[in-house]
Amino acid sequence: MAARMEMSAPANATGAARDLFDAVDVRFGAVPNVFRMVGISEAALAAVVGIQAGMDRSTLPAALREQIALVVSETNGCQYCLSAHAAIGRLVGLDREAITAAPDGRD
Repeated sequence: MAARMEMSAPANATGAARDLFDAVDVRFGAVPNVFRMVGISEAALAAVVGIQAGMDRSTLPAALREQIALVVSETNGCQYCLSAHAAIGRLVGLDREAITAAPDGRD
């Protein structure tokens, strides 16, 4: 039987890792499990948070980025990602109809 990896606990993080988890918490209102898993490695967490920050400087509006993420999540068959990007989509102003239509590439 394969060993299971334990997710990091943001409340137990210190130093730079704590700052990164705090930034994620501010952005999403919680620390999603994907960040807790990536947070096993401070370097990986810093990279993912950095990518998110870079995308915030993108010329693509946040709502469009989430619609794209929903299409990719559907294509990849990832229910976790679909749920996460639907929640983020609501945070950036997508309504239920737009979230439902996005995985099929409809607007």
